[in-house]
Amino acid sequence: MKNKTQGISRNMALGIVAIIFVLGVLIWKKDAISEALGIKSNASTNNNQTGNTSTSSQGNAVNLTIDRNKILKYGDTGASVKELQRLLNQHHKSNRNQVELVPYESLVEDGIFGKKTEGLLEHYTQTKSISINQLASKLAIKLA
Repeated sequence: MKNKTQGISRNMALGIVAIIFVLGVLIWKKDAISEALGIKSNASTNNNQTGNTSTSSQGNAVNLTIDRNKILKYGDTGASVKELQRLLNQHHKSNRNQVELVPYESLVEDGIFGKKTEGLLEHYTQTKSISINQLASKLAIKLA
């Protein structure tokens, strides 16, 4: 009977540890999860964030809430990365006729900061991480 009770206690302890771990991850990633689900957090009323309506490549209006001061880097995802990709593509397309050879095609505006986004960003800004406001300043892009 003692071994059975110890087994149940051990299983309960492991279950509790697993629940605490999952809750910790959810709290740690709550902003990314909220953004992925399209849920506005309390932070969206912060002055550093701006709501924009953008048109996707399919022609659908998409409401984006982005933080233009958040430093974006490889591995980040969401609306802010999608806006970064849109601005990089805009700049890239306007500079295609220059003599300078640009080894990158236009980015897929999928909101995932991967190797191609990092490469095009580094090509134009000599940095691997940047905020929307910093990018606009470096590339002399007027933000709406």
